Amino acid sequence: LFLDATVKGNLDDNWNGEQVFRPDLTNRMDFLCINYYFRVTTSESPIAPLLDMIQDDLNPLFTFSPLDVEFDANYSKGLYDVLVDTWNVYQLPIIVSEVGKSDPDDTGTQERWIIETIVYNRRAMAAGVPVEGYDPDRQL
Repeated sequence: LFLDATVKGNLDDNWNGEQVFRPDLTNRMDFLCINYYFRVTTSESPIAPLLDMIQDDLNPLFTFSPLDVEFDANYSKGLYDVLVDTWNVYQLPIIVSEVGKSDPDDTGTQERWIIETIVYNRRAMAAGVPVEGYDPDRQL
């Protein structure tokens, strides 16, 4: 919602899915920064009708089941997906400002993650996404 307002001028002041165009808000961003750590997925729950009733009261933009959220901290291709999707929507240069992954036992997963995200970063660039910088935020 914030980026829609500050990049495109489409303000959803009440967070209800109803946007109002505000030309004074357009083009407030020169670039975007992306932090990517993991993929989050969800699925429809058997109690979806009950959740629909509750969620509509909370926020109509809340369209997933909080009971079925799954985190995948090994899905490095998600960085590519986020970069391409963000470019397609906002058409602004992007800086990958953080893709950190902890590895307290020094098993090598942090190094693999950095290499994999660099590969997907380069693939996004080859697909036309203007990635202007990459910082893995490697914690030693």
